[in-house]
Amino acid sequence: LPEQVTATSYEALRQCPYRFFATSVLGLRDQEELEEGLDRSDFGIWLHEVLRHFHAMRQGQLAISTPDEDVQAWLAAAQRVIKEMGLDLDSQRPYFLPFRADLDRLASAYVGWLREHEDGGWSVLDAERIAQRDLQIQDDLKVRLYGQLDRIDVRHHEGVKQHLVLDYKTGSLDGLKRKVAAPLEDTQLAFYAALSDPQWAVQASYLHLDVQDVKQLDHPDVEQSAAVLLEGLARDWSRLHAGEAMPALGEGSACGFCQARGLCRKDHW
Repeated sequence: LPEQVTATSYEALRQCPYRFFATSVLGLRDQEELEEGLDRSDFGIWLHEVLRHFHAMRQGQLAISTPDEDVQAWLAAAQRVIKEMGLDLDSQRPYFLPFRADLDRLASAYVGWLREHEDGGWSVLDAERIAQRDLQIQDDLKVRLYGQLDRIDVRHHEGVKQHLVLDYKTGSLDGLKRKVAAPLEDTQLAFYAALSDPQWAVQASYLHLDVQDVKQLDHPDVEQSAAVLLEGLARDWSRLHAGEAMPALGEGSACGFCQARGLCRKDHW
C-alpha cells in the first residue's frame, strides 16, 4: 500500500477500488501526449496563480482599496501571470484569447464576491498550503493524509476562532451543487477539513469562478463529515492491509472518466 493518500486517491478508492489499485498501488498513468492549445485545466492553473498574486499584493497594501482599485489590481495580476506563463507568446496567444476576452467580467465578479465575503469578517490567511497528517490505524499500520489547500481564510466570530478552507473550481456548477447536497459523499472538502488545524473550528466551501457570477457553495457540517471520512479511511485501509477482496463497483461518471477504463472488464460484463 502507498504510505500516503490524497483526496483524489481516496476518492478513487471510494468510487472504485479497481481504479485505486491501478493508479495508486501499481502507479499506472496515462501516457503523456503533446497537445497543441490550452484547455480548462490550463486555465484553472493560470487562475490559481492569478488569485495567489492578487491576494499577496493586496495584503501588502497600506491603504484600504476601493472596488475599482481591486478590479484593476486583479487585472494587473492577471497580466503578470500571463507573461510569467508565456501565454502572451505567439504560440499560445491565439489559444488564450477565448479566456482573455472575459477577464474584465471575471475580475468584477470575483471582487464583488470578495468584498461581501470580507464584510462577514473573513480575511486570507494562506494560499496553496501543503498540509499533512498521520492517521494511526493499528499498532503496525498508519497512513499519511496529504493535500494542497487552495486557500484558508480566518476570522474571529462570536468568540470562536474559525478557519474556512476554500477550493477553487471552474467546472460544472451543477456538479458542485450535487456534491454539497450529499455531504458524506463529498470526499474532497471533508478530506481538506481533516487536514486543518484542530485548534480552530473549520468550515469548507467550493468557490465556483465564472464570468457570470462567483458562487460559494458551503459543505454543511464539514467537521462531522471529516470525522466520518477518517473512520471510513481507517476501516478501508485495514481491509486492504488484511488482503480483503475489493470488487470494482464504479458507476456512472466514475466509469465515464476513469483512467483505468482500458484495464477494466466492466464494459464486457
